[in-house]
Amino acid sequence: DRQLAQGLAFGLASLDDPDEAVAGLLGATESVPSHVDRSLIDAGPSAWYDVPFRLHLLSMSAGALVGLYGSPSIASVLSATGQLTDHTERRLRDTARWLATTMLPGSLAPGEAGYVATVQLRILHARARQAARRHGHEERRFGAAINQVDLARTWLGFTLTSMRAQASLGFEQDTVSVEQTYGYWQHIAHLLGIDAELVDGVRDHAGAERLDT
Repeated sequence: DRQLAQGLAFGLASLDDPDEAVAGLLGATESVPSHVDRSLIDAGPSAWYDVPFRLHLLSMSAGALVGLYGSPSIASVLSATGQLTDHTERRLRDTARWLATTMLPGSLAPGEAGYVATVQLRILHARARQAARRHGHEERRFGAAINQVDLARTWLGFTLTSMRAQASLGFEQDTVSVEQTYGYWQHIAHLLGIDAELVDGVRDHAGAERLDT
């Protein structure tokens, strides 16, 4: 954990003889996929700042997260780990804090707050998979806990579902802003370990809807 904390803050190059798993994780997350526009990482998703933060919270909770909790496989993981009904408010606060951090300009660059928080979330998912397996998650019925399909569904909740919810309340993004938002979230997907083949072609709502089917 000490080695990982140092690597997240100061980069893989700062570690002497890093553990193989730590080196693999940092080597992957410090890279920028070819389908991601590096300028978006520096600038952040500009349309995010045009929407009041309270509305972001509303679209995240009433739009994205409620829909995710309706997924049988995600509900199975939460049930197996005792989190389906417990600590819901804390999860919402933690998610809001993570979301606000990751949207800051430059925040997804290695060592910055959004990057660290997102990679830590990826590690949390890995630990939750292990915990769910130990506590009765039905893999034969629902697949592996927090699998690629569930991660992609979550990603769509924070992109397609949230933007649709905001548009219904009068904050519709133009075509360029929508493309930038999806492009920015593609790098978040990379940091979370979502398979690039699932999301790298999603540039607009139509592409997101195809992924959602």
